[in-house]
Amino acid sequence: MKNSTLETAYQRFLEDGYVIFDNVLSAEHLNLLRTDYDKVLRKKMERLGIVPIDADMESHKRIGRDFRPEGGNHDQNRWNMHLPSTETFLNADIFANPIVLPVVKKILGEDCVAVMLASDTPFPGASFQSYHQDFERLALTVNIALRDVTEADSPLEVVPGTHRKLARNKTLESFTKENVKYSKKEMEWAINNIAPKRLTCSAGSVIVRDQRMIHRGTAHTGTHYRPLLALWYKAAPSSFSLPKISIPVPNRKTANRVAKKALEYRNKGRATKNKKLINIGSLLGRIVDETSCTDRDYRRVVPEAIWENLTPAAKNLLRYAEREDETENTALVKRFKKGDRILNALAGIAGIWKTFV
Repeated sequence: MKNSTLETAYQRFLEDGYVIFDNVLSAEHLNLLRTDYDKVLRKKMERLGIVPIDADMESHKRIGRDFRPEGGNHDQNRWNMHLPSTETFLNADIFANPIVLPVVKKILGEDCVAVMLASDTPFPGASFQSYHQDFERLALTVNIALRDVTEADSPLEVVPGTHRKLARNKTLESFTKENVKYSKKEMEWAINNIAPKRLTCSAGSVIVRDQRMIHRGTAHTGTHYRPLLALWYKAAPSSFSLPKISIPVPNRKTANRVAKKALEYRNKGRATKNKKLINIGSLLGRIVDETSCTDRDYRRVVPEAIWENLTPAAKNLLRYAEREDETENTALVKRFKKGDRILNALAGIAGIWKTFV
C-alpha cells in the first residue's frame, strides 16, 4: 500500500472508528470462499439441528435478545461460527492481506496477533440487535464480505467516533489506546445524538473496525443469508486485561482443558435448551480465546502443510495457534503459570455458576 493511501485510511479510522477497503479479494477467491463456507455452515446447522425460523415483518423490527438464539446459534436467525483450519480460510490473503495488514499494524503496533477466525451470518428474518460495545479495550475486527451487503442484508450499524471517550461536555475526545467504556447513559446519549452509519459494501470488500465502537446488527429483510468473515486482532500481549484483572497468557494444555469445559457447557445447554448454560459456555470460551491469543486450539489444529505455506507475516500473526507438529516459536510465544492459575479459577467460577442456572 502506498504511504499516502495508508495514512488516509489510518486518519479515517482515527476519526470514525472504522475504514472500508473496496474489492480487496478477487472474484475467483470469493467463489472458492463462498463454496467452502456454504459447506461448513450447512454441516454445522445439520449437526446442531437448528434451522431458521419463519419471521414476519413485525418480528424483523423488534430488538433481538442478544445471544439467546432462535433459528440460529447466536440470536434470532443469526449464526456466529469459528472456521476450520483449512487452506481456503487459513491463508495469507485472509490473515495477512497486503492491503489491510499495514493499517492493522499502524493502529495496533507492529507486533500484533490474530486471535480469531470466525464469521457472522444472519439469515432472512434476523432481527435487530441491541446497541453494544464488543470490548472496552482496543482490538480490531476485520470483516470480509463474501456477498454484497445492502441495506436489506443486515448491514452492521455503527455510531461513528464512539471508539473515542465521551467528554463531560459531550464531545468526543482524541483517539487513545486506553480502555473506552460507555455507561448506559452515555450510550443512550451517543445513540440519540450521533447519526448512525450502516456499513454496506460489495462482495470482496473488507471492513476494519474498532471493537470499542458502539454498534449493532440490523434486521435482515432480504432473501439470502449474508456471510461475513470476522477476524480479530490485538496487540501482542504480555497479559490479557479485563477490568481490574490482568491475565498472563496461559499454557496451551490449560487453555485446551478450559476450552473443553466451555464446549461441554454449550453442548449440554443446547441438549437441555438451557440458554443460560449456553451463554456461560460461550463466555468461558471467549475468555479462553482471548487469554490464549488464539482460537486455533485442540479442535482447530493448524496442519503442518498449511503452516509451511504461510508467509512469515501470517505465521507471526498466528504464532499462538496450536500446530500439528506441536512446535512453537518460544522466543515470541510467552506463557505463564500465573495465567494458568487465573484461567483455572475463572473456569471454577463458571462451573459453580452453571449449577444455579
